[in-house]
Amino acid sequence: MGMDYYIETKEEIEEEFEFPEGLSYFFEQIGGYGDTSMVSQVERILEIDLSLFQNISSYSEDDEEFDDDFDEDDDSEEYESEGPWLSVVDLQGLTRAFLTKISENPDYHKHVKYSGILYPEDTGYLSTGEIVDDLSEFDNTLTKLKANNCLEIRLIYM
Repeated sequence: MGMDYYIETKEEIEEEFEFPEGLSYFFEQIGGYGDTSMVSQVERILEIDLSLFQNISSYSEDDEEFDDDFDEDDDSEEYESEGPWLSVVDLQGLTRAFLTKISENPDYHKHVKYSGILYPEDTGYLSTGEIVDDLSEFDNTLTKLKANNCLEIRLIYM
């Protein structure tokens, strides 16, 4: 089981909102590959700071406290994350700025280095435009959150 980003809303909302899986993989690499990760390389190439997406709560299945507090089948809501609340408006602004940078620099992905060792493996995520689809999906999610009067969310990595 891999680790992914999840969205936790500050306000009680019946609808569940998901973080795009491909975008989750893109952002989670920063810790695993550092300066050679796709996200770090893209930040430099497009001259954009994506660190807002790294303001996350992080839990693993090996975390004893996590295991004691969180049971996916338990609706008791005992689990409380501790990460920072992020402004939906700020996240949407950054998401849209990222989409704009990509559209203004359509060949940016050709400057990303890959090797599968020191650099990440080329999965085609950037070159096929999947990242644009995922960013657009996340932008739509943020719009829906605002429509539900949700102004802050947490990004949880587990």
